[in-house]
Amino acid sequence: MKNEDRYQREVVEPNDKASQLASEICRQSAGNNEVIITEAGEGFRGGNLLSLNAAVLIAMLKRKMKFLIGSDGAGHKPEFHAFLKTKRAFRRLGWDLITMLADDMWTKGALPVLISNQVDAKKVTDKNFPFVEALFEGYGKGLRQAGIINSAGEFAIMRYAITGFPDDGSPRQLLMTWNGSCIGIIHNDLRITGKNIRPDQPIVGLWEPGMRCNGATWLIDMLLCKYNRDIKAMEKDSWAREFIEKLTIPSLSYARLMTRVMGYNADGTIGKKIVKIAGASHNTGGGIWGKFREKLPEGIGADLHNMLSPAPVLLEAQEISWNMPGLRKTDLRMCGTTHGGYGAFVICETHRDAKDLLSQAILRGIKANIVGWTTRSKIREVVIESKFLQRATVSSKQLGLR
Repeated sequence: MKNEDRYQREVVEPNDKASQLASEICRQSAGNNEVIITEAGEGFRGGNLLSLNAAVLIAMLKRKMKFLIGSDGAGHKPEFHAFLKTKRAFRRLGWDLITMLADDMWTKGALPVLISNQVDAKKVTDKNFPFVEALFEGYGKGLRQAGIINSAGEFAIMRYAITGFPDDGSPRQLLMTWNGSCIGIIHNDLRITGKNIRPDQPIVGLWEPGMRCNGATWLIDMLLCKYNRDIKAMEKDSWAREFIEKLTIPSLSYARLMTRVMGYNADGTIGKKIVKIAGASHNTGGGIWGKFREKLPEGIGADLHNMLSPAPVLLEAQEISWNMPGLRKTDLRMCGTTHGGYGAFVICETHRDAKDLLSQAILRGIKANIVGWTTRSKIREVVIESKFLQRATVSSKQLGLR
């Protein structure tokens, strides 16, 4: 009977408590956009009843519009938040899930409207529950700003499955993973397929102020190496805390900017197209060499000769790596292990479109610039004049990519 009581106390009750909190976030998100009409269902665990507004439904019946579904997560990044053990850190984490999901949507031409997510935590205690509250508080705010509804999800305590590099067994520590799925609506006329990419088109880079969710495994390996896996020594070092604080900078979402300039109205109908887009990439896992280059059609490369300096935390991380055999990152590798300085690239059809996109980005406080142009290339070569520490000219040819 004692074991049953322990399971009830350590798993069932805290799981229910967290799920009730998450369910309230679902309920509050119901009016975040005009595309989805919600009716009360079973909350976070069971989901809500959903329907589409009439205009979108009619467009789908006419086969002019479809659904797009994608999945992603925050990867290892929540471990940095767990290390800090602060409400501020967990309040910022929601943007990472939202951004990873929503920004995959718009780069294909879709308007993200709905998320369902899964949180798996090692344990929930009275001492770390304020972090759970902060987590969902920040997530709810992020959903409102992004105009996305969270229809359903799951919160599970997985005490034998979840761990992480800062795991110290403390009841104050909230170790967790966070993944989800996103649904977007995509109009046939706004799909971004890359078929219109041709040489001499301007490429606009949307700058990223933090690590996004790229390269966390490498960064964790580097920190463990620097401190000989002594987490207590890491916790006592003010530099380590300051550095990891920088690693929790929320990922910047460009979805609202981009869906508006593409021509989506708030209700999912199609309005004026401000910018004509030939191609776009969300520079997550694989960075520029992976996510951007894979969007280029045969015979097309890119010359990225006007890159801005990447986020300071990335330069700091690269410098630290130079004293670590096996973890050292050259400029060439930084453009693949990380996002390379930009969360997304947008290949505009004309220079006028690029200028219009830059103007709209400025209005929304997003740092952006024309980073280069598409080129003719039989091997789809991407050349970058790097602004990482070596300031080297690097190419996809150096990686054997052809």
